[in-house]
Amino acid sequence: MPVALHLDHGESLSQVAEALGLGFTSVMLDGSHLALEENIRKTRLAVEVARAFGATVEGEVGAVPGGYGGEVDLGPVAYTDPEEAWRFLEETGVDALAVSIGTRHGLHKGLVRLNLALLEELSRLPVPLVLHGASRLSPEEYRAVVERGIRKINLYADLALKAAETLKEGEDYLALVAGMKEALRGLAEARMRLWWD
Repeated sequence: MPVALHLDHGESLSQVAEALGLGFTSVMLDGSHLALEENIRKTRLAVEVARAFGATVEGEVGAVPGGYGGEVDLGPVAYTDPEEAWRFLEETGVDALAVSIGTRHGLHKGLVRLNLALLEELSRLPVPLVLHGASRLSPEEYRAVVERGIRKINLYADLALKAAETLKEGEDYLALVAGMKEALRGLAEARMRLWWD
């Protein structure tokens, strides 16, 4: 079954090049924290390198706040500016664009307030749009963003929490099984003693 291997939030051109050399079919150089001109310059270089490997490139304009390793406060969102997004696309040639419309990476406190009007405006861009930090959205919100042009959704926190929950259930089950085995062993030993007595 064909799959894509994607480097998400690549931190440097050398990291992007290493991933491509290892066979990644898609890369993202995350320059969203940089000034627009620097983001464009670095992402354009990533596109040139990726093209030599036949790989696709995702860029990001605006910044999705948040982090991993615990709950984060909802700080200000650096929403994607549509004019900057158009310029970024024209000057980089990326294949997909991550946009910031109100979501947050990782676990976070409070509700997410999606800017769907902004997303509708961004949906005029001629590339697939990507939504990062999509954990904790409702099914209705997922439908709403897809209807307005999101074509790739990145979520981690919800999946990590479910995996941890499942592992905990597995540990509890294994402890129960171990306890049952011990009880059965004790019962068998008691029967053996009765039989010999």
